[in-house]
Order: sequence, then C-alpha cells, then structure tokens
Amino acid sequence: MAMTMQFTTSSSFLENIPVAIISKQDVIRLKMQRYKDVKVYLYSFVLPEYMPDEYVSEQLDEFASQRLFPYLILSIANTTICNPRLVANNVNGIVHVVLCFEHK
Repeated sequence: MAMTMQFTTSSSFLENIPVAIISKQDVIRLKMQRYKDVKVYLYSFVLPEYMPDEYVSEQLDEFASQRLFPYLILSIANTTICNPRLVANNVNGIVHVVLCFEHK
C-alpha cells in the first residue's frame, strides 16, 4: 500500500486529525483485518522553525487524551480498542502524524 503524502499547514494540524481519521476509515478497517497492532499514516506537515518537536508531541498527547478521540476510533473500528495514540515522526523537518492502537 503506497503512502500518499498529504501536507497541511502547521497552524491547523490538530484540526485536521479528525478529518484525516474519517477519510482513512477504510484503510483503518483493512489494517485491522490484518494486524492486531494498527498504525495508519494520517498526513504530514512542514515543521516551522518556531515550533519545536516537544510542542507537537504535547499537543498530540493532549488531543488524544480528549474524550472524543477514543470514541472516534471506536466508531470506525466497532470493537475493543486499546491504547489509542497519535505519534509524530519528524524526518528532516517534515512531521508525519500516525494513528496507532491495538484491538482485540
């Protein structure tokens, strides 16, 4: 499965998470059929100089701790979800946002 790069502006990266999850719901379901530990690339953005990696990680952790986030994943997966989280991988100033979770 090829990874299509979808770049977004860094100022609105949190707003794009629910949209990206919903748009990738078919990919999420397909990966759930194959794997118990699911990782789905959501999108990427260029990290501005004023925004450190720690800030991005803290914002993703805060977003993932909100009540709506687990229910969004649960509504797509329709099964027991464990440890839903968002991971940011910084590769040469480009941040890749990845959805990770386990399921039963």
